[in-house]
Formats: sequence, C-alpha cells, structure tokens
Amino acid sequence: MASFASRVKSELQGVTRMPPHCRRAQNAARRIYAGGQQDVLFEPKKDCCARAFLRGAFLAAGTVSDPAKSYHLEITCPGEREAVLLLTLMERCGMEPKEMVRKGMPVVYIKEGQQVRDLLAMMGATVAMMDLENARILKGVRGNVNRRVNCETSNINKAVAAGMKQIRAIRALEAAGELDTLSDGLYDIAQARLAHPDATLEELGQTLVPPVSKSGVNHRLRKLCEMAEQL
Repeated sequence: MASFASRVKSELQGVTRMPPHCRRAQNAARRIYAGGQQDVLFEPKKDCCARAFLRGAFLAAGTVSDPAKSYHLEITCPGEREAVLLLTLMERCGMEPKEMVRKGMPVVYIKEGQQVRDLLAMMGATVAMMDLENARILKGVRGNVNRRVNCETSNINKAVAAGMKQIRAIRALEAAGELDTLSDGLYDIAQARLAHPDATLEELGQTLVPPVSKSGVNHRLRKLCEMAEQL
C-alpha cells in the first residue's frame, strides 16, 4: 500500500487546472527545491501563486507523515534563503512553520495537526486533507474513551480500597466487642457493608430501611473507621 506522503504527492500532481501565473510559480518552485535553479529565487506575489509555489516545493522536496501515527510535514531546502522564503510564504498563509538543520540542509516543517491539514487543503490535496481530518477525529475519540476508562478505573480502585478499609474497621470493632454497642444507624450500615462489600455508597444506602442518602452512608462509614482507629 502506498504511503500517505506518496498519496499526497500523487493527488497534488493531479492538480493541473490553474492560471498561467500559478503554473509558473509551481514550476519555479519544483526547479528551485529540486536543486536545479538556485541562482534566481522566484518570489510569488499573489496568494494563489504562493499556494502554487508551496505545492511545487512540496512536490520537489517535501514529505508528510502518516496522520494515524503523527502530524509532521516538512520540505527540505537547498539553502537558507529558500528556507526563509518558505517560512515567509507559510506564515503569510496563516501557518506557524519552524526550521531545523538536518545533514547540513535547512528543513522547514509543521508539526501541528490542524496546520498540516490546512496546508494540505491550500496546496490542493483535499482527499488527503479529509484522510488526515478523519485520523484526527478518530484519535480524539480514542483519547476521550481512554481518559474515561482511566477515570472509571481509578474511581473503581478508590472505591474498592475504601470498601476494604471500611470492612477492616468493622471487623476490628467486632473483634473488640464494640459492634453490638453501636447505635442502630451505625450497626445497620456496618452489617450492610459486610453483606455487600462491592456495593457503592448509593447502593448501600438503598439496602437500608428507610433508605439513606449517599452522603449519609459516607458519614456513617467514616464514623466507623474513626472508631476503629481509636481502638
């Protein structure tokens, strides 16, 4: 299966309908960033020519990572002035590009998902842009699911730990002969916790007659733990 970068380039090569001045800008960029024309630097004036120039530069020396893994689009430049031109054009189009040097060559890159998506759209790779957007949405959904699962797991672990602590406290009171001396409310909640070790506070409250609110159950269980600690 073709890589995402190769699919992007294939789509951009299919962009053939453009005004003559945009075609000149794209062709100039392909020559410049392929390293074949460094003596004269073409500087597009119109916004449409700027987009065509970026498309040509990407076709000549660009690549983009698979959005399912990461967001990274870069163009390797033959020299520093070519890098500065790309930085200027991308900033003009609303991007926030950065520059690094790799093996002695300036590289202009973007690592923010939305900006990579916007640049693909500006260059004319609308299908690739939609693929990237779908990947971003999927990542967001997975991230939300993972956060919820982690949160629920954490809450369950806390509830289990609290339940075990409460049962230990009740057993300690029972061993000390204090259980039968408790008030009816404390005695009932102690028996309910022993009978339902995995129940939530709300569920415990519903087993009592009359039912007790979650805060009321929590208050009684906390009281039992404090009494056990004083033994």
